[in-house]
Amino acid sequence: MKKTVLGTILLLSTCLLAFSQEFEKTELAKAIEEDISFCYSRSAPSYIWKEGRSSALVENNQPADKYEITKINDKDYSTAWVEGKDDDGINEWVIIPVQDELDDDWDNARDKYSAGKIDKFTIEFRVNNGYQESEELYKKNNRVKDAKVSIYAVPYTVGMNSARLTANPDLVFEKTVTFSDEIIFNPIYINSSSFEFSFELPEKYKTNDKYCFYQFYLKVEIKSVYKGSKYSDTCISEMQAKTIH
Repeated sequence: MKKTVLGTILLLSTCLLAFSQEFEKTELAKAIEEDISFCYSRSAPSYIWKEGRSSALVENNQPADKYEITKINDKDYSTAWVEGKDDDGINEWVIIPVQDELDDDWDNARDKYSAGKIDKFTIEFRVNNGYQESEELYKKNNRVKDAKVSIYAVPYTVGMNSARLTANPDLVFEKTVTFSDEIIFNPIYINSSSFEFSFELPEKYKTNDKYCFYQFYLKVEIKSVYKGSKYSDTCISEMQAKTIH
């Protein structure tokens, strides 16, 4: 028992030390740090993580958040994130945090994903492509065809009421995949694709104190589209990613 308590104290001490060490953050690091800090503090229920997407469509006479990043993981297939460029949205992107299959509690997940505990992972990624409010809207708007999927390990630590990255995110997996465009009529969805990605963490996550806690983020970048019959907006109704054990 004493050894366990001492080990926990030492781990927290090294993490707090890393908290005070500054480094030159990449743009991705700055964006993700904003989200991790929010998830830890949970201080703003209406928070929209605008740094977690490249753009979002804004239409006249519509709510400003109608097509925002919050719509991509709200378990409502009739809503969608819609990129905001004038063309087909090639190279536009969105990022989501990866949840744990067994535990959605932030503090427990933070304790689970600490250095040396787990080093091999499989992430299940599910996508509901297009604007799925109706078959008509699905066909009128673009859907993603090919996408580059990138998974990042993000090392961080926590203070009293905030969290900070201790190093820049590490790209641990990347692959170009093709989303389905087949319409399957179902009470829940029109279209769905599922993938599994396996990878191993870099060695430094097992040995280096500044990697003591980490969280995974998954990024989807549009590389080609299924063309809509009327609009050039590319839409994704839902995206979820979780670790599976």
